[in-house]
Amino acid sequence: MADITLSPTPFPNNFVASSRRFLHWLTSAKVVLSLIMLVVMFYLVIVPLYRMVLTTLTYQDKDVFRVPDAQVGALTLFHYVRMFTSQMSKPYLYDPLAHSLIISFGATGIAFLIGGLLAWLCIRTDMSGRKLINQLALLPYIMPD
Repeated sequence: MADITLSPTPFPNNFVASSRRFLHWLTSAKVVLSLIMLVVMFYLVIVPLYRMVLTTLTYQDKDVFRVPDAQVGALTLFHYVRMFTSQMSKPYLYDPLAHSLIISFGATGIAFLIGGLLAWLCIRTDMSGRKLINQLALLPYIMPD
C-alpha cells in the first residue's frame, strides 16, 4: 500500500490568493475615492488644526515684547489666559457666547412649545387638519440635509 500524505495548502498559495483579494478590494472605486477623501481631509482639516493648536500653545515672535522672559517656541498657556482674562474678552468672547446661548435656548423653547402643542392637539383632540399636521411632521425626516 502506498503512503499517501495530505499536505496542507502551501503558504505561498494562500498568501498570493489573499494578496489578490486585497488588491482587488483596494482598487475598487469606493475604496480609492475614500482614500483620496481621507488624504484631502488630512491636508485641509487635520494639518491646519494641528498648526493652530501648536501656535496657541507656544510663544510667537510678537509675544517676546509682552512677556519679558519668553522664548520663541517654548510651551505656554499665555494665549489662553489672555483670551479669558483680558479686557477684550468681554466683547470678543463672553458677549457673543451669551447671545448664542440665549438664541439657542430661546429657539429650543419655542420649538418645544409649538411642537408639544401641535402633538397634543393631534393626539388628544379631533380637530380638522390633524392628518395634514401628521404628514407635515414627517417632512423633516424625508428631506435631505
